Amino acid sequence: MDAMLATIPQGRLGVADDCIGAYLFLASDKLAGYIIGQTIEVNGGQLMP
Repeated sequence: MDAMLATIPQGRLGVADDCIGAYLFLASDKLAGYIIGQTIEVNGGQLMP
């Protein structure tokens, strides 16, 4: 677990509440009504290219 934590730039493990912003954004027709077929990574920066 410590090795995985060291790969996350945010410096902490994610929790379910970290996804709330992405969910609300995608559920909003005003904010995301024209977005189709995208992947939003909610991972604290762990998988940055």
